[in-house]
Amino acid sequence: MKNTLTVAICDRDNYFSEGIKYVLRDYFHQKGQSVIFVSSHSAAVPADLVFADAPESRRARYCHVASAATGNTLFFSIRKKKSRYQNNLTTCQREAGTFYRSEGPLAIYSMLDRALAANPKIRFRSHCALCTSSQLTRRELEVLHYLREGISQTETAECMQLSVKTVNTHKQSAMRKMDLNRKHDFINWLMRRE
Repeated sequence: MKNTLTVAICDRDNYFSEGIKYVLRDYFHQKGQSVIFVSSHSAAVPADLVFADAPESRRARYCHVASAATGNTLFFSIRKKKSRYQNNLTTCQREAGTFYRSEGPLAIYSMLDRALAANPKIRFRSHCALCTSSQLTRRELEVLHYLREGISQTETAECMQLSVKTVNTHKQSAMRKMDLNRKHDFINWLMRRE
């Protein structure tokens, strides 16, 4: 394992993020490693470990975030609380572990021990079956392209020779696949892609 690890914590709760940083610094200090924290994970600045807030009712999908350059990245899901249906959820092959906000540092330590002992040099070459099913269709991509250009749904429907309701359905389906629940999140996503 490397002497310096890059860790990304993608969570909206800043206090919780700071707590995780404290726990991780302590954990890796005991292992003789230093940690650099970054605000996000990308191919330009790949992280070795990513801790991301996961949706409560759905599976976390990390294959679409990872690329060939970030193949060794281990992803950990942060969830609010454990619910009965989560035992039945299949996980993304890139998810190394899940921990809950109510758990203490020892739970994070044991999760990291299991994940790092399993195989720290795993190389993922393709998307898992879970993430493949959530890839955007050609029509969804086309609708997103028009919306990203600032074209309204009505004009998009005219350009694509579809009804406005069908365009809206494609947009809603794409939002669901990208785990964007609110219109505000979708607009932010569109603006980031420019």
